[in-house]
Amino acid sequence: MQKGIIGKKLGMTQLFDANGKVVPVTIIEAGPCTVVQKKTVESDGYQAVQMGYGEVSAKKVNKAAKGHFDKADVAPKRTLREFRFDDIAAVNVGDILKADAAHTLSDCLVSIGVIVGLILVACGIEMADDIMALIVMVAILFTAFDIFKSAFATFTDETRIPAAEIRGVVESVEGVQEAHQIRTRGLQGEIYLDLHILVDPEMTVIASHKVVSEIEQKLSETFPEVQDILIYVEPNDEEHRMDKGSIGNTATNKTTTEE
Repeated sequence: MQKGIIGKKLGMTQLFDANGKVVPVTIIEAGPCTVVQKKTVESDGYQAVQMGYGEVSAKKVNKAAKGHFDKADVAPKRTLREFRFDDIAAVNVGDILKADAAHTLSDCLVSIGVIVGLILVACGIEMADDIMALIVMVAILFTAFDIFKSAFATFTDETRIPAAEIRGVVESVEGVQEAHQIRTRGLQGEIYLDLHILVDPEMTVIASHKVVSEIEQKLSETFPEVQDILIYVEPNDEEHRMDKGSIGNTATNKTTTEE
């Protein structure tokens, strides 16, 4: 099976092979990567998948790139790379490729376990092979559990950032009288945030837009993992105070202003 993923170099280290020889290795953070585009023979003359890696503020991408990411409905990415595959039927735009990186980690653990087991058996510890097999099995199970936990949190819209922390940042902006219905969702490194704010009913549209811009800037600086911010502006009157929902639960910045 063909595989491809984008990552970044974290550093260097070394391992020992079965003969005790030092082997230099590079530590790479592989993914998560988001599928941004699918290219097909019918439309492009070949089959390929374009993947994006690394987060970047929507304000730092040009108009053409912004349109490209908006069309795919994904947050802007720092790096884009194209991978050609024989079969891309199972891949969809928006898919996040992370599990395969974890699978690669499992492969590394198996290899390391085999090497260590051989060395210990050669030293006369006969049970070492069985013990290392058990350790590797447990490590793989933990990796699988971590993948499941992350996916479950995403599918159930689990809160990613405590609402109280967001409220503190928002209500520190001059002009905001109260923040409520705060909701965060998404992946841990790609969070979507929406919230409602109450302002003076006499505030002008221009003034409310300025308030929203300042809120976005402060939230982006405080929570860089947030990729999309949606803000609803409401007049602080009796009707909207009564309609306040429970404080809830997270790309190209989009802002909705309501009077």
